[in-house]
Amino acid sequence: MQLRILLLLLLSWNISFTQSQGSKSKTYEFKNGLWYNGKGFIKATWYSINGKLSSARPPKIDSVIDLNKGFVIPPFGEAHNHNVGYTDQFYQLSHKYLRAGIFYVQVPNNFLEGRDKLTAAGTINQDTTIDATFANGGITGYKGHPFFIVQRNIQAGNMTEKEGEGNFYHTVRSLEELETKWPVIIKANPDFIKTYLLFSEEYEKRSNDSNYVGQRGLDPKLLPAIVMKAHKFGLRVAVHVETAMDFHCAVAAGVDEIVHIPGFRGDPMHNALDGLSQLKYPLTIFQIGKEDAKLAARKGISVITTLSGILQVKSPLDKRIADSLFKINLRTLKKAGVKIALGSDAYRGDSWWEIEYLATTGIFTNAELLTMFCHTTPAAIFPKRKIAELRDGFEASFLVLKDNPLIQLIKPGEILFALKQGTILKTIY
Repeated sequence: MQLRILLLLLLSWNISFTQSQGSKSKTYEFKNGLWYNGKGFIKATWYSINGKLSSARPPKIDSVIDLNKGFVIPPFGEAHNHNVGYTDQFYQLSHKYLRAGIFYVQVPNNFLEGRDKLTAAGTINQDTTIDATFANGGITGYKGHPFFIVQRNIQAGNMTEKEGEGNFYHTVRSLEELETKWPVIIKANPDFIKTYLLFSEEYEKRSNDSNYVGQRGLDPKLLPAIVMKAHKFGLRVAVHVETAMDFHCAVAAGVDEIVHIPGFRGDPMHNALDGLSQLKYPLTIFQIGKEDAKLAARKGISVITTLSGILQVKSPLDKRIADSLFKINLRTLKKAGVKIALGSDAYRGDSWWEIEYLATTGIFTNAELLTMFCHTTPAAIFPKRKIAELRDGFEASFLVLKDNPLIQLIKPGEILFALKQGTILKTIY
């Protein structure tokens, strides 16, 4: 596959690879490209000047690159993954993401040490590496998710107690405890705040039942206070949800992102995705309310998919049940006009898996999938940056595809060229 892409590039593109490790200080002219304007592709010439896009020709040009009628789009994003944060594997992972056209990654829960090492070493958020945002430890209820995950890893020798409470998660059971722990949370300098709601309609029952250790979250009544505090510090709030009631509580509290679609684990009654057959719940509790979806759209809340786990389901019955639930929620979100972003929550995967699954549903057009991938998702990860559009003054970051993605659904192998903040990514080939 790599050889095929390289041959296509060399045969059909007039690019000098002796300059492929350019820096943002160089001024490039990109001619004969078909540039995406959010609706379609138009032929135009653009320039990269000090890492920014410009439609105006500058006095001096260091290099002219002929895009040979390639289709130019903004780079992609992965809005839910936990695999970034380890210095020993970062460059390999970053290389993998960049080759897939994914420049932006959101990490909604991570160890403090891993993030701090990456930042101190200056290995992340560079012209030649991925850009990422980190939530650090999420805020949850007593022995709530992800408590069990931490305990399981401690028992396996993969984690220590100090990496649990106060690091990978923060337990908050009252407003008083929130006040006590908030300074610790802020001192760790999170890019956004991650919270957990799990079966809010059963909060009281689950909080007092040891059978639900690891399968419960915050008291939903505390979420508005967390949102208010976070927003005062200029921080976005993302919330993990499981049910439609969790979704309702998140929207009512005014969160900025919902990082799962209710029912993302499939149908617990049939053990569809995550071994939860003991729960015995009807599918209706995972169906997003139409009014809640409309309110989410009005508030500008992004909803991140994390549905591609269905691709790994072996049972045709389980897959069919989960698929029917997913489609109901996706249609509800689409009809309401909710911003849908892509995130896989798959350690070995990425948001391409989400594209692969969503394409099978028949709910979205190629144009809608492209918008999710290269606009909605990156903008959700870095809402204050000028990215995800090919406009004057925006970061000079883009991908060039062989085929029109509005006609031929995009595939990783179709990426022929990439620029990140004015730097040509030779490693993408």
